[in-house]
Amino acid sequence: MVGFPFSAYVSRDEQPAALFEPDYSSMVDCEKSSINADQLRFGVFADWAALPAGADAFVLPSEMQGFAWDEDGEAFNDPDWPTAAYTGAIQGSSISPTSLGDMNDDTDDDVLFSTAGEVMSFGSDGQPPLGSDFPISLPDGVLADGGFSIADIDNDEVVEIVFGTSDGKLHCWELDDCVEGYAPWPQFQHDHGRTGVLE
Repeated sequence: MVGFPFSAYVSRDEQPAALFEPDYSSMVDCEKSSINADQLRFGVFADWAALPAGADAFVLPSEMQGFAWDEDGEAFNDPDWPTAAYTGAIQGSSISPTSLGDMNDDTDDDVLFSTAGEVMSFGSDGQPPLGSDFPISLPDGVLADGGFSIADIDNDEVVEIVFGTSDGKLHCWELDDCVEGYAPWPQFQHDHGRTGVLE
């Protein structure tokens, strides 16, 4: 299916998103929520149910929160979805593209995105991945709205996330290992060459 988010959403009288069959022969409206949102962009499909195999959840981040629906357009069956980080207030901030990756080795993909100066992540249960410090705040005025890569880039069996910020810096965070907070690339394995020689 194809997931189509609407750009703005007011729960009392609008549908937040729709799911289309590949040939557009049918459309499923996603269930309304009690949460207001101003920005709905960059939805992704995740495989969160054991059976059947394949994508079964449409995940759509918004300001300081995330939404998720199953293939029938019903709110994802875990009671924590949609997440309720705030209600009523409309933040109006930019949303980065959404990335999927298993950040805590539990076999389920986690959702990673940035909004309002926060790097946020949700697992299939609507909570931050176990063992992580999300959400992580960026300095005032710094945004990470270009998206994220999630991979074990140094082959040490620990996942890293790599992203750029609006202040012109490239970041690499090794999950479960680096200090929470602002950490440009030179703080990852010491230097730009990634020598791993720590002083």
